[in-house]
Amino acid sequence: MKKIPETKTLDDLVLHKKQGASSFYLKEGTEPVKVIRHKAVTADGKLLLEEVDEEHIKKLERTERNLLKTGDILVSLRLTFKVVLIPEELNGATFTGDFIALTVDQTKIHPELLKTYLNQPAVIRYMEAQAGGAIAKSYSKEALLRLPVTVPDKQTQDKLLAAVRKIEEHRKLAEQETAKLKELEEHLLLETLGGSP
Repeated sequence: MKKIPETKTLDDLVLHKKQGASSFYLKEGTEPVKVIRHKAVTADGKLLLEEVDEEHIKKLERTERNLLKTGDILVSLRLTFKVVLIPEELNGATFTGDFIALTVDQTKIHPELLKTYLNQPAVIRYMEAQAGGAIAKSYSKEALLRLPVTVPDKQTQDKLLAAVRKIEEHRKLAEQETAKLKELEEHLLLETLGGSP
């Protein structure tokens, strides 16, 4: 008999929650550490390594326990709901108070799969519905952690992860093709219709 996947909350799948530090902790210190800010995270969940600044942060217990590990999920809870996975290059980095970081229990679910799920339009709509603030939006950490997640068995997760990676490959190729077509169109029109305005 096939085992029915269990529905849990996001909180059930997380080992540790790390809250971002205020700017007081992230400047005029002695420790050189990379600091992730809003500008380094795109709306579609990409992390721009070249936009991550190195700062000298204060070496305190507060900042030490916030250091990120490869595979942590970083979620923006201000302005725009954005979700990224921390790569190896940012192991040991930290982040501002606009974010929360989640260390996923990898015995339950693969972090990359969970990150991709959290970036889905249905989840974003759910978070938008819970958001507060008219001008600068803030998202509810409690609502995020209450989010229901159905956890399939490992074999199903592995298949899903392979499919997700294949889709991402195709998406990158499609983006490159779109950029090339745009460049070609621009070249043709500017050549034909009289150069740059």
